[in-house]
Amino acid sequence: MVGLGGTRADLDRLIAACREISAGHKGRRPLAKWRNKLPAMPEAVMTPRQAYVAPVETVSWAAARGRVSAEMIVPYPPGIPAICPGERISDEVWEFLEDQSKQGRHLHGVSGGSLDTIRVVK
Repeated sequence: MVGLGGTRADLDRLIAACREISAGHKGRRPLAKWRNKLPAMPEAVMTPRQAYVAPVETVSWAAARGRVSAEMIVPYPPGIPAICPGERISDEVWEFLEDQSKQGRHLHGVSGGSLDTIRVVK
């Protein structure tokens, strides 16, 4: 982490580590191309806090359309939340996340790291 207490040596180590990671992975896998338009903002049915403390259940991803998410799902890249707790999983958001998963993007926040299941508000 870089912050006010960081030194030149800290930054040199960070740069060296990034170079090493880059060299170690170069040519292994093509960079993912961004080909999607972000979906419209989902309907906020309740606040994230209300969704966090509400009774939840785990359902299959296929059954999640129209349900209120109890999880935040952030495809990376680009690292922008597609759904937050308390928002309704619209068809547009569902299809966007399904496509992101098929493209092999990392989906941060979803239980288990894949779209097999999702926690939703009961």
